[in-house]
Amino acid sequence: MGLPVHRAHGTRTRNFAKYLGLSAKTDAVDARMLALFAAKSEDLRLWQPPSKETVELRGLRRRRDDLAQMIRTEQNRFKHPQIKHE
Repeated sequence: MGLPVHRAHGTRTRNFAKYLGLSAKTDAVDARMLALFAAKSEDLRLWQPPSKETVELRGLRRRRDDLAQMIRTEQNRFKHPQIKHE
């Protein structure tokens, strides 16, 4: 939709709500609190979606990490084989 977006940390917004004395958890109260949080915060950076290359590199890194974990698991099995008694 082309709207500017900031991804606020949940702890920061909860602490801000406590500071305001807002303890009710309704959509209307949350919306008001988030609007006030945005209006009062001076250091909000707009969120930018990651580039296509960044998404691809993250996927490759995740796969590499998965493969490294599989290798460690198999090395442990090799070093400490389970003997089955039948």
